[in-house]
Amino acid sequence: MLLVLTRREQRRRLFSPAELVLLAASLAGATAGIVALATHRITI
Repeated sequence: MLLVLTRREQRRRLFSPAELVLLAASLAGATAGIVALATHRITI
């Protein structure tokens, strides 16, 4: 949240292209993990 407020105040882009790639990879991994837990392919 603080990142968003700071970048808006400085009138900068919210995410750089490299950060967008990392965000997409993180979201894909988190989604895959949640699906795997829900379908009992992995356990904690």
